[in-house]
Amino acid sequence: MEAGCIKVYYQPVMRTLTGEICGMEALARWDDPEYGLLPPIAFIPVLEEAHLIHKLDMCIIQQICEEYAIREKRHEELATVSFNLSRMDFQYCDIHSFIDETIRANRLPRDIFRVEITESTMEDDEKRMHDVIDRFWDSGLRVWMDDFGSGYSSLNVLKDYHFDTLKIDMVFMRDFDVRSREIITSVVDMSKRIGVHTLAEGVETEEQLAFLRSIGCEKAQGYYIGKPMPYEACIAHLAKNDLKIEAREKKQYYHDIGTINLMSPTPMFFQEGDEVDGEEALAGQIPLAILEVTDDGHIQYLFANDSYIRMLNSVGIEGTEEIEAAYEKTNTPFAQRFGQMIQRARQTGETETVNFVRSGRHCFAQMRRVAGYPGGAAYLCIFQNLSLGVEAGKEDTLATFANDLFTLYDEIELIDLNTGFSKNIYRTTQNLDTYNKRPAREELWDFAERQVYPEDREKYKEFMDPYTVEKRLDESIAPFISMPFRIMGADGIYAWKLQIYLYAGDKKDRRVLACTRRIDRNNLQLLKK
Repeated sequence: MEAGCIKVYYQPVMRTLTGEICGMEALARWDDPEYGLLPPIAFIPVLEEAHLIHKLDMCIIQQICEEYAIREKRHEELATVSFNLSRMDFQYCDIHSFIDETIRANRLPRDIFRVEITESTMEDDEKRMHDVIDRFWDSGLRVWMDDFGSGYSSLNVLKDYHFDTLKIDMVFMRDFDVRSREIITSVVDMSKRIGVHTLAEGVETEEQLAFLRSIGCEKAQGYYIGKPMPYEACIAHLAKNDLKIEAREKKQYYHDIGTINLMSPTPMFFQEGDEVDGEEALAGQIPLAILEVTDDGHIQYLFANDSYIRMLNSVGIEGTEEIEAAYEKTNTPFAQRFGQMIQRARQTGETETVNFVRSGRHCFAQMRRVAGYPGGAAYLCIFQNLSLGVEAGKEDTLATFANDLFTLYDEIELIDLNTGFSKNIYRTTQNLDTYNKRPAREELWDFAERQVYPEDREKYKEFMDPYTVEKRLDESIAPFISMPFRIMGADGIYAWKLQIYLYAGDKKDRRVLACTRRIDRNNLQLLKK
């Protein structure tokens, strides 16, 4: 260290959502004049055994700050940098004060630094570690948990300590089989549920990177993106491969987007601490996208899962590029409806919905603003072709279709007009698959007396009457009929809800779907007028 042989090498970290470089990890290398470049395994265990590892960590932190200070003066774009701390850093020195003073002395912004701590570090003095980690947070430094999954106490540590990000150990990428993918997916899902971000190490292939992006793992690190290199060499590598460093003003924006759990069966509504109903097998199957809308009226998709693309294809839309182009032509009916939904979501900050017919199919879209930056915002979007279940014509397919819609509807009933009985496909309070014991008409009339607003009851009975629904569907221009009613919820309060009838399968089968959902804000205002 005194001879200057200890050098900092930087390994780039990619944000999977954008493909931009959102950070670097600072790693120690020994460039010996006689033996050449020595890897960490050649000297770090010796320093640990001699209780000198804290001197190495302090040396690395000092070099990082000095190097970044030079680049800050040059007004260069600085990537977030993370560095590793060992357990002895907390035993043999006041590592927090050293980091704090070094950053201050070099006049660097704190938001570009990340502290990495392995789970084994927390094994010694629990109270002291709690205090130190809290001090890091209080001083503006985010704390990451390194090598998650490499030890035996990961979940206990995760429960007891406050981390911003989990770094998933590279061992899961080394054997990239079905079992490893399932484990990584579960870790990402669990992390999102408790408000923790994720980064996967050891990424070596395009396939691995695409997988991480698809499940919502926000960051990736590995040889596929770049090996550890001196800073100048790392910057040259990024330029050669057309990899852009993420702008600092958008870091918090992407960080906020990263809270979305793409594996959740209810991504539009899930918040930290909420309980989620629905089978885990449905996770990731919701037709889901994240799109960015700028203040000057341009949109681009940041993410769209396979289910979303298939849903677009089912109504004659080739892909997200077609929607981006259509949005620019605001004179088309589709663009107008889509644009109105975006504007409402922007103004209210709440989940907004829209129904429309596209290529003769009943479609439904739902959108919520999730993050913003000066000049634009990101929106979470769900898109459904509600006619798919009709076209399927099979009960098992219909049940799957209906379950996929449980983010959209409060209730879905399958009514067999041949028998006069109904089968519950889905309810928000419970996911049932049972036939009602009484004829559908009796069930509906009883429901009207119990839960429909008194002034709406007769109209409700008239609209929901299964004896006349076939005639009304056949006379309808659209492939469905709908009407709003005030219905009492579990809280005892009446709310406007839309009742929808449509054929289930071939109309010769004489089966219909009766769907119930809340009315979007815009239509609610029209009703009040």
